[in-house]
Amino acid sequence: MTLWFHQPQALVRAWGQSIDTARRYARLARVPYRSIRWPAGTAPNWQNHRFPGTASFVVELPPGPLSARAAARYARAVRA
Repeated sequence: MTLWFHQPQALVRAWGQSIDTARRYARLARVPYRSIRWPAGTAPNWQNHRFPGTASFVVELPPGPLSARAAARYARAVRA
């Protein structure tokens, strides 16, 4: 599983084979999830095609500084 942290959309997004894993992560991290088709040439799109059976998705962080509480929530979701 690969997570790509980005900002500032405040959601988890995935497509294809990564949807189930990304939805679970979003639920555990308590952030919204959206199924959004990958643009051509993006790292998650490449990984999902190059390594079938793996998950790669984007965690869009909210704008501004990330609180310690939110960071801990994101970390717990990775470890779960």
